Amino acid sequence: MIPLLQFDPATLTLWYDTQLLSASKSSREVGLALHYAMDGKEEWLKCLVRQQTDLWTRTRCASVASAVWHEKRHFLDFVLTNYGALRIRQFFMLYINLTTVLQSSLESKNPILVPLDRNLDALRREMMGIAPPSPNIESMAKGIRQIKKMILEDRRPIPGRFGAMEVGGEAILECIAYHVQLGKTHRVFGRKIVESVQLDNPSQELIGQKYQWAYLVMRQTGLLAADFIPGSNVIQIRDEPLIPLLYGALAGRYHGQEQTRTETVSSFHAAERLASLVLKLREDAANFAKLSTVEAWERVNDAASAIFGRSVIEEIEADYEHEARLIERFEQSGNDDRVVAAYRDFHRLRGQFIQTLKDEPEEILAQSRWSDSLVNRTQPFIVAAAPAGAIGLVPEGHLRLSGYQHPETDYDSFPDARWWWTAMREQTDTQDQLFQLHDQKSWANIASDYAPMAKLLFDGNRMRSMVGPEIMSTKIRLERESGIPLVIDGISRHPSDDPDIAQWYYLTGKNQFRCQVTHKLVQAPHGRMLDPWDVRRRPAFLDALVTSLGRGMQERMRVAIWRDWSPWLVCDDVGALFEQAKIDYSYFKSSQF
Repeated sequence: MIPLLQFDPATLTLWYDTQLLSASKSSREVGLALHYAMDGKEEWLKCLVRQQTDLWTRTRCASVASAVWHEKRHFLDFVLTNYGALRIRQFFMLYINLTTVLQSSLESKNPILVPLDRNLDALRREMMGIAPPSPNIESMAKGIRQIKKMILEDRRPIPGRFGAMEVGGEAILECIAYHVQLGKTHRVFGRKIVESVQLDNPSQELIGQKYQWAYLVMRQTGLLAADFIPGSNVIQIRDEPLIPLLYGALAGRYHGQEQTRTETVSSFHAAERLASLVLKLREDAANFAKLSTVEAWERVNDAASAIFGRSVIEEIEADYEHEARLIERFEQSGNDDRVVAAYRDFHRLRGQFIQTLKDEPEEILAQSRWSDSLVNRTQPFIVAAAPAGAIGLVPEGHLRLSGYQHPETDYDSFPDARWWWTAMREQTDTQDQLFQLHDQKSWANIASDYAPMAKLLFDGNRMRSMVGPEIMSTKIRLERESGIPLVIDGISRHPSDDPDIAQWYYLTGKNQFRCQVTHKLVQAPHGRMLDPWDVRRRPAFLDALVTSLGRGMQERMRVAIWRDWSPWLVCDDVGALFEQAKIDYSYFKSSQF
């Protein structure tokens, strides 16, 4: 699915696609719903939805608002929980070591093979013409390989009576976010709207596998009372014990601490902790399902103490202390001040969330209390993304993260020579009662420079959470400044996206568009959506497109191709010509993109 809105763990930002939003039916109303939900203007949001007479517009406004609440919950859980903090720390370890990687390459004069863990495979190095890595790069490569192995283990599907399901840390975070998203939607808009929001999804099967699995697991084990309301898609549950149990599973030991392991118990991976806790709590399942949120939280902590030797709170506090010592080591080692400042800012906010969990656990663990109190006080940084490139300067009140302006150009005569792709909204409110990061300057540096480079080292061009050009422009800049080429392994030269025009029709609510090449009107279900990375792998297609234009338009088209990283919408005929164009597998080897 093309993301309209997405939380990026590498930068702790919530970003949205301004151009996809503006292409939507009722774009003004849907855009207002998005911003009202972001800013916590709940009364304005309810009034906006009530005023809509068109069913699609009313439902989509509520859906977009609920998606904001979903992503805000990700922000909270990634910051607070041990598993979430692990995922953030994996990126910071890369940020801290970027200078070491570049310095090692400058000293050896050898190209860098990315992703870095491919350097550990002698055959891959030989195929790509890369010399053995330096000790520093080899050490980082081993760290990345270990991270990927752990993520793969966490995401490994578990067979069950309802089919294979992911039940690890990432699946738990998705389940929590989906649960509180629907609860908040129900509390704000009512039952009819929440039913419409649940149905406003093209893949109900995906919803069940990715978000609702915990209901099924806990219901089958007797730890949760949950049933579908007859004749509807709505699950009616007594949800008080749900998040307390899932938070117990997310409190793993990830700083090299000694693990508790027996035949039926493991304190490490989230899936293993969840299974261990379920087995323990099933001893009194009937009573557990009736507990209040606070009572269930106490019971989960007692169960964790009994089987792991530490309560959930003790696990979180131990992880937080290890994190503090790690940041101190970074500071003492003279690492980049901007990276350390951002990490310390993260640690401060995490402490604020942890204290809230200890003092008022219902604020974090009770869906209703979170919906009524905490969600609108949770304010991640907001990034506006324009994948096609927005001509001119960023909007007032925003900081440019990625963009381009051609030097020594009269922008009044040639406005296409200056554009932006991503911009962070300036933070104007840092009240104590808000849950937010404070050091915007450091986080803007993370988002604009460190995160794209870290993603490139971690998984080449495949790991794309923003729009694409920020990774490629970072690669080009580093190569030109250092003189060291970054060689991207063939497996990771482009993301594995497979865009479907049906996604565009669904997201925009429209049933037609104009082909961006021929300008012919295309009616649903016809048309093709071309992936921007795939377009760039077919230079013959681009050359034919440019040469078909008049001389005066050719230069403008070349600039437009350079700028535009959004999916291309074309008619079936152009799509067929695109498929016939030969793929140039070496295209992303050079610094032209």
